[in-house]
Amino acid sequence: MKSKLATAVPRAAGAALVSVLLTVGPTADRARAQAYMNDGSSVYMDSWADDSLIYGYGATSGSMSFHWYQVNVTITSPLGRTATGTSGQYVPGFVQGNAMITWSYDDWGEYLVRTTHGGFCTWSYVYFVLAEMQRRQRAPCPVPSGETTSSAGWADEEGRPAVHKFIQQLSPGGTRFGGRIISESDSSPATDSCWFPESRCPPTRGVTGGSWIVGSDNRWGPDYVGWETGCFSYYQRERRRQGLPPCEFNLFQRLTISECGFGSSPTVYRTNVVLKGIVSATGASSGRDGVLVGRPLIIE
Repeated sequence: MKSKLATAVPRAAGAALVSVLLTVGPTADRARAQAYMNDGSSVYMDSWADDSLIYGYGATSGSMSFHWYQVNVTITSPLGRTATGTSGQYVPGFVQGNAMITWSYDDWGEYLVRTTHGGFCTWSYVYFVLAEMQRRQRAPCPVPSGETTSSAGWADEEGRPAVHKFIQQLSPGGTRFGGRIISESDSSPATDSCWFPESRCPPTRGVTGGSWIVGSDNRWGPDYVGWETGCFSYYQRERRRQGLPPCEFNLFQRLTISECGFGSSPTVYRTNVVLKGIVSATGASSGRDGVLVGRPLIIE
């Protein structure tokens, strides 16, 4: 755990701000902060998280009958969404306000929990206090047990008619992987039966090294698989001109998923996922992880 408390700095009448940065994973620590204002009021904040919920709590109190107080708590997700709770209307006099938020989070990452203590008095000064906490992961992040691949259509709109798009659904479905990063690399050397020594196109060497952010529905992609237009057209003309059978490349994809906390290495969850691009005299086919999709296609 790493925390720091900035030096209190006097400001004109307004609101005291206490904010906490939580890095949430399967387990989480608590972060607490308290600020005392020179007008006799105070604001207390408590935030924590468990396996499925993140909590923000704020309380404020004051002792001056001519001063108004209110507390607000806001949680901001890694994707920029917010949830807000408030103690209600400003109430004059000796008062303690309480605000509590409970939010089910959809992805791992940094959630900013912020408490503001509102006060109004024409002559008073309040203090600005900032507290930050970064929790390092104490328990292993969940790792996908597998994934299923489905077709998302050909990349015609992107000007790549021989390339197909595939979407992956991580499993198990009851585990949240949203907000984490999937990255690819090569598991094994690629094969390319289309290439020949005098070819105008270089041999296919491997995956491009892409990365994707997992959505809140545990899906990632699209993964683009297939021949780029120039080489597809060239090899297809050779098929027709010489009466050759279809040819193809095969790539072997290694997949990692990022960890929940800071400073952790990604975890490999799949190896040797086969990516395939086929050229025939009359069409194109693309495949990923056993899902093969073809279409009639001739590019002159």
